[in-house]
Amino acid sequence: MNNKISKHIAALTAEIKRLNLPKEHTILISELLNNVNHEADVINFKIKRILQDKSVMTTVLNNTIKELEEKSALLEQQKKVIQEEAKFKENLYAVVSHEMRTPLNGILGMGYLLSGTPLNHSQQKYTEVIKGSVDKLIVIVNDLLNMASVNSGDIKIEKEPFYTAELFNNLEGTLSVKTEKKGIDLSFNTEADFPPCLLGDSTRTYQILLNLLNNAVKFTEQGSVSLHTKVEREKGNVIYVKFVIQDTGIGIKSDKLERIFGPYVQVHDKKAWNEEGMGLGLSIVKKLLNLMDGSITVKSTVNQGTTMTVILPFELPTEQNPLRPEQVSDLFVPKNWREKRFLLLEDNEANVFYIKEVFSGWQLNIDVVSTLEQARLKLAEHQYDCLLSDIHLPDGNGIDFIEELRQSAEIYRHLPAIVLSAEAHLPDDILHKLDIKFCLNKPFTPQSLQSAIHQIFDTQMHNSEHISSKEQADHISHHLIKLSHLYQLFKGKRQHVFELLDLFEAQVPPTLSKLEQHIKDKNKKGIHYEAHTIKSTMKIIGLDNLVGLAIRLEYCESDTWEDIQKNYDSFKGQTLEELKALEKEREMLV
Repeated sequence: MNNKISKHIAALTAEIKRLNLPKEHTILISELLNNVNHEADVINFKIKRILQDKSVMTTVLNNTIKELEEKSALLEQQKKVIQEEAKFKENLYAVVSHEMRTPLNGILGMGYLLSGTPLNHSQQKYTEVIKGSVDKLIVIVNDLLNMASVNSGDIKIEKEPFYTAELFNNLEGTLSVKTEKKGIDLSFNTEADFPPCLLGDSTRTYQILLNLLNNAVKFTEQGSVSLHTKVEREKGNVIYVKFVIQDTGIGIKSDKLERIFGPYVQVHDKKAWNEEGMGLGLSIVKKLLNLMDGSITVKSTVNQGTTMTVILPFELPTEQNPLRPEQVSDLFVPKNWREKRFLLLEDNEANVFYIKEVFSGWQLNIDVVSTLEQARLKLAEHQYDCLLSDIHLPDGNGIDFIEELRQSAEIYRHLPAIVLSAEAHLPDDILHKLDIKFCLNKPFTPQSLQSAIHQIFDTQMHNSEHISSKEQADHISHHLIKLSHLYQLFKGKRQHVFELLDLFEAQVPPTLSKLEQHIKDKNKKGIHYEAHTIKSTMKIIGLDNLVGLAIRLEYCESDTWEDIQKNYDSFKGQTLEELKALEKEREMLV
């Protein structure tokens, strides 16, 4: 293309000379033609460069595509590895869940059995701490074993009523062993007007306070650790509680205060924190506080101590969300249960011992087998009213066994079954398909087991016994206040309601008499025992205000005798008033 342009320009130059134009015109036209020729050369160069670049670009593009294909294959391989690892973790967590829950059930079970034996004040306190600690550990373990919850941070914050005195007592009991060993003072101070009951997540509150208090004890070699609790302010139906944890420990340097809530952070050297901890405690506290709309501030002086202040919102229990026991107390076992026959399918010796002792205390009959084959033989020999079955057994699976029963003889198709599960959960569709009445996650309390049995047999009795129509029961329940919970708990069984009321009315006079004598004798251990004993009956009836007062008497070890007398006077006065109200409502049921 450049040669053609050059020829045209040469021809034009010759023609201009032939025309004999003025010199200045000839020079101007020549310069224009030279510029045209130069531009043609530039355009030609660019075209060649573009063609060359296109070749280079094609090569680069091909190389890039090849590299992407190689990376894609590598990513696909890595994806398979990740999927295999996720499946391995899922299976691992399932195994760990089962293996952890089984010994936890043994610990909790032995704690409940031990608490039912003659114990002195210290021993009773220790068993309460064991049971309380395991209860909290179960919830924490459940979160750790739930991969979706942990990975997404989707930890559910509950809103349930709880007794504040029990929360503080469990904390104090858990920490007292460490503080006594280190020789430091541990004190819990709650202002006199602090509510005995709160509505919120007691397990997460316990976890937050325990982490902070453990940290304080860990870094305090001499002096004291204290927890002071008060209501900071109120806003509508919400109260904001201030927890102040103070220690006389080694303190934290000012330039490190902002870092202490980060994960895996240690702000002290190895000599200071010795063998304990990975630095997760305060990070967990911060995350939980964010979920609960709480806050925390820290003040610290090196070699003088640290003060951590937590603010958490709670509500007060109301008629819409009263403080009720989740399970039926083991103080009340209907007499007609003794005619029932139970079969337990369980291979863990600790769990067998625990359940047998519980049933023995209830004076109920239960046969025990450890394999599916033994269970088949027992079912062929006897007719049972309820089956309790573990899932993992030496010769098979408890769920498969229940499905086998449902598909066999008619007598087994509706045999009430309670699954005792050490798994993280059991799908609802399986429970519904196999007509499994309840699935109790290990470790379970005697009360939760008894609650399941109550509901099974009460439901059956409704089908065969005419007590009252649902409309009549609802009408009566609507007009009850004090007995509403108890009436609904026993599904309108007036005989059961009356039996428990008789038990409570017979228990009150001697309890009050003994409490008065213990106060006169300055016997705090006796006060603790009597208050603890009657508290259980009050819980099942649903006398929340009395339970709170009983707890204050129960944990009176650090109270002055003046405070104990005031608490007793309030307890006695309200108890007698409640008895009158209960008796008045009883007349409505006669």
